[in-house]
Amino acid sequence: MKKYKSGWEKEKSRREAEAKLKKVVAGSKKVTDFFDVVSEPKSNIAETTSSRPNATALRPSTSTSSDCIAEPHINIVSSEPNLKTKSSNVAEDETHGVKETIQHDMDVRCWGGISDQLRDYCCQIGSLEFQHLDADFSTSETCITGDKFKRRCSKSLFWREQLNGEIVKREWLCYSPSTKKLYCFFCKLFASDSEKIMLPLASVGYGDWKHAPRDLARHESSNKHLSYLSTYFFRRAKKGSICKDLEEQKESDRKYWCKVLARVLSVIKFLSSRGLAFRGSSERVGSPQNGNFLGILELLAEYDTFLAEHNQKRVNKGKGHVSYFSSTVCEEFIDAIATKVLNIIISEIKQAKYYSVSVDSTPDIANVDQLTIIFRYVLPDGPVERFVKFMPTRGHTGRQLADILLEFIEYNGISLKDLRGQSYDNAANMSGKYKASTHRWNLLVDALKPLKCPTIKPLSDTRWEARYDALHALRKGYQAVLQVLTAISDDNDETYQTKETARGFVSSMKKLETGILVVVWSCIMERFHKTSQALQDSKMTLNKATNLLQGLQNFIQLLRPQFQTFEGRGQALSGCHHYTEEISRKKRRKVGLDSEGESEDTSLDPSSRFKVDSYLPIIDQILSSMKTRLEAYDGLQRKFSFLIELNTMSNCKIEASAKSLLQYYPDDLEESLPQEMIHFSTLIKQHHFNSECKEIQMFKFINENEFAHAFPNVSVVFKLYLCLMISNCSGERSFSALKRVKNHLRSSMSQKRLNSLAILCIENDILQKIDTDDIIKSFALSKSRKCVI
Repeated sequence: MKKYKSGWEKEKSRREAEAKLKKVVAGSKKVTDFFDVVSEPKSNIAETTSSRPNATALRPSTSTSSDCIAEPHINIVSSEPNLKTKSSNVAEDETHGVKETIQHDMDVRCWGGISDQLRDYCCQIGSLEFQHLDADFSTSETCITGDKFKRRCSKSLFWREQLNGEIVKREWLCYSPSTKKLYCFFCKLFASDSEKIMLPLASVGYGDWKHAPRDLARHESSNKHLSYLSTYFFRRAKKGSICKDLEEQKESDRKYWCKVLARVLSVIKFLSSRGLAFRGSSERVGSPQNGNFLGILELLAEYDTFLAEHNQKRVNKGKGHVSYFSSTVCEEFIDAIATKVLNIIISEIKQAKYYSVSVDSTPDIANVDQLTIIFRYVLPDGPVERFVKFMPTRGHTGRQLADILLEFIEYNGISLKDLRGQSYDNAANMSGKYKASTHRWNLLVDALKPLKCPTIKPLSDTRWEARYDALHALRKGYQAVLQVLTAISDDNDETYQTKETARGFVSSMKKLETGILVVVWSCIMERFHKTSQALQDSKMTLNKATNLLQGLQNFIQLLRPQFQTFEGRGQALSGCHHYTEEISRKKRRKVGLDSEGESEDTSLDPSSRFKVDSYLPIIDQILSSMKTRLEAYDGLQRKFSFLIELNTMSNCKIEASAKSLLQYYPDDLEESLPQEMIHFSTLIKQHHFNSECKEIQMFKFINENEFAHAFPNVSVVFKLYLCLMISNCSGERSFSALKRVKNHLRSSMSQKRLNSLAILCIENDILQKIDTDDIIKSFALSKSRKCVI
């Protein structure tokens, strides 16, 4: 049962808090500790009240100046107090009168006899407190004889312009609201009484507004003023200042928290770059359920004495004790680092100017359709592909995808006019998971292990690589798999359904047709697998990709007359030399009376029938699909194919190719492109380039030798060419990271956190290179406390 405080208990707590506050205030140093507060005669008080309401009358205890008007005066205590500890003169001041906090900024005009105590105090707080820049200067208006208009003090007098145009503030200049005149802070503070007679800015004040700029410039360059300025800085450095002590304390706190946050940030970078979870069910250091973030910090503390001391002093202390190990600080850092990585990518895109985009989608663990956006652009070292964001989408129509993409481009200030390539694809859901009992699976693994065969895998609907792995494993372990299935079909401990399924697999694997198909598809998929791996390189160029696909097409074309070879391999693999049609009973076809011209001899034999009905359709369908794929590259490839042959082409062909390219990009290229291309071709003929990624090497050659100013249009051509999107492999990789970052244990993750963790995981190469010191410094500076000295 929860207990609530009674009214008396609440009143008691309130009184205790007030008493504690009064005790703290009583022990604090006040400005009035330096002054004796006495009352002026009533006539003077009335005058003061009429000119400055609510002012306290202060009068110097040593002497009274004849030119002093009815204003508060300062009585300087001769003894020097200790500014950092309680002084004995506090009790002494209390006997002279009631202490009051000065409600108005102090007026330098009110300084009478100046003691060392006042000088030390003024050196500590500085001159800015006495300048009164927020005063009403309109009350200082005076009419000088011979002038047609009135003049007054202005804020412009507090600044001076140097010969180089720099504006410097006159921190020594102070305005007196009581006399409406200007004073020199340093001269007023350190000049002797005899010297003040010759210095109006140190005695009666200065009010000649007509000649103020001239006289103030003369004063600040005078020897007396400079000597008092040196005295001020020497005394300030010797005694220290309140502001300086506060800054030193703040700097000390900042350095301490920078050390703590550097370790926190390292753990965040480690976890986010690998897509690992951060938090557990507990946020207490030492708990086994506190998650990876706090767990790694505990591990580091075992070898880091600084972190160990921090854990002992500040961790697990409850509210009011700052440790910066909380989930809130962790999330702030994740968001800050992810924002910085995204800003780096956006700035690179803007600097590269030309770019291409790839858009693809897949459902996450929460059944939210996530649209991934990939940018491809060209850096001085070559083309790169970068992930920027996951965006939830409800459809896959062209307009919906375009609206999402345009929204991102417009929000980040990227020029849509520089978009030079687009790639769109929709990912299908994964299905067809292989299921088997643990016992049957162990039997299969044990049979394949001595043969060092790959593990059997299910087919994939989307990934060609997974299909190749499944076929490769099946072909390598064909006989071992057949033996295990035979053993399962003969095992009386298995269920009837399991045994029948195994018998069906055994019957299929013993057919010649199955052996031929496994051999054929294994050969085809092996070449597709190698080509796909080559195309997945982010630095892949259009010419190289087209050559790879054309080579693969030619390879498939060469397989058409090789059926006999695959038939022999299928017989060796399956152990069967006859087709199913030959083994089974041959069906006789009924011949009608009107079909005299037909003969059974015209029918195909089983081998030819399988070739016509199965083998050739497979080859033809693959060739048809590849032809469609190559047609998508053919148009672009013809525009830029001459780049790879620049050092061998004649000038006429180079000029014709450049003019043709100029027609496609009239807004990006100038009319001088053909001449630049011919000139550039003569230059690269003297330089040897490797056949591997020759276009990228030529682009690097331009940048490394700073030839971009000599061949600006050639540089633009290479940027347009290299920024073209070749495949959507980067989008598929982002989906793999999505599965790791947002899994079934983190299915309720917000979209903002998902994007932050995804970009840190996918673009971890940028994460490792960025300088996070500015993030740590700004965070530590904003969190550091100003402690009372």
